[in-house]
Amino acid sequence: AMPRPPRLSSSPASSYRVAIALASALLCALPSGARASWTYQPRICPFGDCAAAEPSLVPWQRDVRALQALWRDCGTAFMEYVLGGMNSIWSDVFTFDGDLDAWIALCPAKSEGAEIGCVDGRVRHLAPTPAYLPLACRNDRDVAPELADLTEVTRIDMSGVFARSNLDVNLVAEHLLELPNLLDLDLSRNKLTGELDRGCDGCASRPRVRTLHLDNNDLTGVDLSGWGVADLEELYLGNNRLSGPLPDNWSSSLKNLKVLSAAQNAELEGSVLPASWFASDGMIALENIDMTGCKLAGSLPAGAGNLGELSLRTIMLGANNFEGDAPPNLLIAHPERLEHVDLSGNHLTGPIPAAHAGLMWLTHLDVSDNKMTGSPPLFTNAPLLSRYDVSENSLDGTVPDMCGAPGITGLYLNDNKLTGALPDMSCLTTLTELDASVNKLTSLTGDWLGSIHRLQKVNVADNQLTGEPLAVLCGQLMKTLNLGKNMLRGSIPESVGNCAMLEVLNLSFDPSALGDGSFDDAPAGTMPTADAMSKLTKLTSLALSGLGLQGELPASIFALQNLRELDLSHNALTGVVAEVPPGSLVELRKINLAGNKIAGAVPLSLLTLPKLTSVDVSDNALTSVEEPNVLADVDLATIVSINLADNNLVVFPTVLRRASGLKILDLTRNSIAGEVPQWLCQSSALQMLLLGSNALSGGLHEWLTSTAAKLNELTTLTLDNNPGVHGPGADWPGLERLESLRNIRIANAGSFGDFPVPLPLPNLHTFHAPNAGLTGTLPGDMFDTAPALQRLDLSGNLLAGAIPSSVSTHAVLTHLFLSDNAFDGTFPALPATVLARADATDGTSVNFTDAGSFRCPLPENRSAYATATCACGPGFAGPDGGRFACVACEPGTFAAEGGASVCEVCDAGSFSNHTGSTGCEPCAPGEFQALLGRAACEKCPKGSASADAGANACVACPAGSFADDEGALACAACEPGTFAAEGGASVCEVCDAGSFSNHTGSTGCEPCAP
Repeated sequence: AMPRPPRLSSSPASSYRVAIALASALLCALPSGARASWTYQPRICPFGDCAAAEPSLVPWQRDVRALQALWRDCGTAFMEYVLGGMNSIWSDVFTFDGDLDAWIALCPAKSEGAEIGCVDGRVRHLAPTPAYLPLACRNDRDVAPELADLTEVTRIDMSGVFARSNLDVNLVAEHLLELPNLLDLDLSRNKLTGELDRGCDGCASRPRVRTLHLDNNDLTGVDLSGWGVADLEELYLGNNRLSGPLPDNWSSSLKNLKVLSAAQNAELEGSVLPASWFASDGMIALENIDMTGCKLAGSLPAGAGNLGELSLRTIMLGANNFEGDAPPNLLIAHPERLEHVDLSGNHLTGPIPAAHAGLMWLTHLDVSDNKMTGSPPLFTNAPLLSRYDVSENSLDGTVPDMCGAPGITGLYLNDNKLTGALPDMSCLTTLTELDASVNKLTSLTGDWLGSIHRLQKVNVADNQLTGEPLAVLCGQLMKTLNLGKNMLRGSIPESVGNCAMLEVLNLSFDPSALGDGSFDDAPAGTMPTADAMSKLTKLTSLALSGLGLQGELPASIFALQNLRELDLSHNALTGVVAEVPPGSLVELRKINLAGNKIAGAVPLSLLTLPKLTSVDVSDNALTSVEEPNVLADVDLATIVSINLADNNLVVFPTVLRRASGLKILDLTRNSIAGEVPQWLCQSSALQMLLLGSNALSGGLHEWLTSTAAKLNELTTLTLDNNPGVHGPGADWPGLERLESLRNIRIANAGSFGDFPVPLPLPNLHTFHAPNAGLTGTLPGDMFDTAPALQRLDLSGNLLAGAIPSSVSTHAVLTHLFLSDNAFDGTFPALPATVLARADATDGTSVNFTDAGSFRCPLPENRSAYATATCACGPGFAGPDGGRFACVACEPGTFAAEGGASVCEVCDAGSFSNHTGSTGCEPCAPGEFQALLGRAACEKCPKGSASADAGANACVACPAGSFADDEGALACAACEPGTFAAEGGASVCEVCDAGSFSNHTGSTGCEPCAP
């Protein structure tokens, strides 16, 4: 028998002892995990023998036994202890062993909020509160099969009570769905798993259950074919893990279903909404369907009704992947019933279905976030319509007259292509929110924004509204008015002081609407009086950029206590930044006064505001930042970004040393001279440091990478146009500590010095250093040590040597500018990323004009190499100077200088006997070459000679001489007794008998004298 738990003592020590004792007693009373469930003896069984008592148990006792079986299968000792301390009825139920009268007293007739309700002792409804009955059931057996004895129960709500068990749904649902009189069953929020598919014998022939809640579990499927669900009217399956195709057979088995709620079952992705559900013989009673967020695909069922053949009241099919047109008669077929339509977040195209003239009950229309076209639907008689949302489509045309739906509270037309005027909507007396932003509306006429007293939020930003701001901007309850990113310019009306509830006011001008992005030529405008501004005590955001406001910067703004964001940029305001009164602007986070004519100093009272994070006072005439008497007394720790660019500062603001959380500092285009202060390198939070166009000097390494530097978070460094800044030379110790650095800009630095070797910056994205006075050579592994580099501009420097071949395999480089340097060697192959970007931009992403003297050929004929020049070396030639092909000169030809398009041929009397010749050699004496372009000379034939080099022909020996060998340098005179009568003799002839020749060189013999 289970002991009855004692009530908790007020003494902690006593409570602890009682808990230990109770836990021990209960653990002894509980059945072991190995004991079969049917051997457990509930309290209600007389003599402790249920098996013997089974035939004698009357129905009310069986009900008690069924409830006590919940404890047997799902109770714990600690839970029983807790229940006793909470005075829960379940402690008494689980330990009950009294008679019928005692049971009736414990289980009264159903009352509001009762966890158990009985009639004459029979349980009729069961609705335990999870906090009072947190069951922890075993998941390897059915839970309390005795629950099948609750034959009179009509309603069971066990939502959340099994949440600690992770049970298979069939272990819980089987015996409950068998109950013959059960009408309503709620098993939601229990983390039930698996697929409801077990069914029961004879269930299908005994339809009973009207309402079934299985939502907010972890179910993967629901097969209702084995259960008696013919009378089911409401089915809730939302927030599970249902998957697979939706069951087509529901069209025949759920004829009486009125409510189908299965939203947020994302694992149904790709499933199709069965057309049979919506056919004339389908789920004909269905009134409400909610399949939101299931990622269903396909098209919506067409046909003759609100959705197919049905006359639904609620259609909620948002956040799916439906395509195609919506049924054209969706809002026409049964206007007398339709109440709620949500088709948002799909891929529907075509027009929004036309509205019926009498949608008397429609309260909600949402077709937002689709791809629908045409005009917004016009409602002529929809008195209950409260939400009209056609946003984020591609609708065009004009905004319809909405007076046919006078009860609208939320009107959403934003992110379309609507044109014309936003009409007078004063007829919408209950309107609270209007969003017509991101369209092409050109006017907002009348003062109706101030006549709708319930109107709280208006957003007509990002349109093409022109003229001056409206004379009446808002009514008494208006909280947000956003007319920014339009072309409104001029004075702010004094009536703004009537907007006492206003929290957000944005009237900022959009210069991009004019096409040139300019704030110039604005008509003169004025700010409201100090009295009007003082009434805007709830204002948190004020944006009046680019309106042409003139006059002094109003000090009244600096007295507002709740202001968080202030933007008065790009006007013509003058004067100085006023001191902030104590206790004012205590909520201010961001202030933007850029692009005005404000002079003087930035007051310390502004910078020390307790929540200030961002300050932009760029493009003014400021001369300084107020410095404190004692620097240590100032705390600027909240400031994250400060922009002082384009002013007249001459010294570095020392007070910024106290901005320990500063991430962005912009001092560009001032007149700050001298070296960068050493304390700046201690700014460990700094991410962007912009110091370009000043008069700074000194070595960059002296503060940027000094041993004291803590700039590990620095991502962007700009020092352009500071001629006095230089580097340390090729060796730059400490550079590797800037591991986060992504962007370096040192253009026009003057004489920066040798390029740093190596360049160990793994996250470097942009290196912009044209005309920086860089010298030396690029490190060979430069592109390996900077794998993230995308943009490199080193043009206009004095760099020499080869372009590193490591560029060829770089994975992300897209822009490369190396013009006007002195590189040499072979031009390397550029990576695929550079080639692709150059092709896409007609070569504007690269420039190698006058980059150096490169040897041809270039790697290939692509636009990336268009500005590169090269020349073939001496002895080589090719088309276009050998730009893409250099060929060695063949024997007999030569190229004396580089850049030859063709090789020249050797002249007669000369030769070239190898490839790649830079010149021809003359024929040696005794040789000749009569032809052009020859690889060798020939020896002079016998009877001829060549005494000089470079002969194009040999000279025949004259008469009286001879040459008896080839290659003779000269002819020999005939010896006495011989002669050569003609030239070209290879031998001299001997004088005949009777004749003689008594001298050399004889051309003939004389006869002997008589």
